[in-house]
Amino acid sequence: MAYSRDANPPWFWYDFTPDALVRGVCENFSSPDIFIWPEDSDGVPNWFSWASPHLNDAPDAEALAGRQAALKAVFDGAMLLVLGLKYVPIRLQLAASDRDDPNGILRWHGGKGDVTRAPFSSAYLAQHADPLRNPLNNEITKLIFLARFDPLAKDMLLYVGVQGPTYISLYALTDWMTQRPGWDKNRVASEAGLSKSRYNDFTATANNPAYLGPFCRHGGIDTPPKRPMPYEDAEGPIRTAARAFLDELASDADLDEKWRLMSQPKPKSGTS
Repeated sequence: MAYSRDANPPWFWYDFTPDALVRGVCENFSSPDIFIWPEDSDGVPNWFSWASPHLNDAPDAEALAGRQAALKAVFDGAMLLVLGLKYVPIRLQLAASDRDDPNGILRWHGGKGDVTRAPFSSAYLAQHADPLRNPLNNEITKLIFLARFDPLAKDMLLYVGVQGPTYISLYALTDWMTQRPGWDKNRVASEAGLSKSRYNDFTATANNPAYLGPFCRHGGIDTPPKRPMPYEDAEGPIRTAARAFLDELASDADLDEKWRLMSQPKPKSGTS
């Protein structure tokens, strides 16, 4: 379900033009954390806006820019993990508002926001959720919702969203996965659909500056690996493993029950 301007967010980022793949995601984006809606109504929409209720209580311009940057990185991380190289991160234009801006929040010109800020508003997290914005029927919105409750999931999405599709981000995902009990490199290789020897090719490539140059996670002098694994061959399997890992975190977090409690109607005052 796509959402319209009816939500009336105080701050929104407007006029991004997605490709056909991302347009399909935007037209069916159901999330309590991020709202996306088409800006034109004639035929197939070409322009969309992006907003989040997590931004509504930002106390100043710097906080607004930082929280938006962090949340956009979580969004990009989820999109990249699910869609892979088919996703080119959308570029959001300047923030806009349909309301008065007495504090001059939109006049902040400090460059990019501080992506290390918390992406979620604690005040909004405590609010009742609209049951129509169920995020659990789509893997992308489910990952963003998971990031509310699991710091590890949030950090993984944030990292991929900031770093983009690189060997550095792929190897970082394996670092996080192998720190969890039951997830050694053999488990990662299995979830990725790689043999042990092919997984070793991946790690040897990721750590080889002679082959990857500035895209390597290490510096120094080395000889090229005997069997290098191009990024295009590595990203699909590692993303598959990471998605299985995050799905396990989602199961542990019991997102279905969390959503049920958040979205169920509140009892009226004076009733049990």
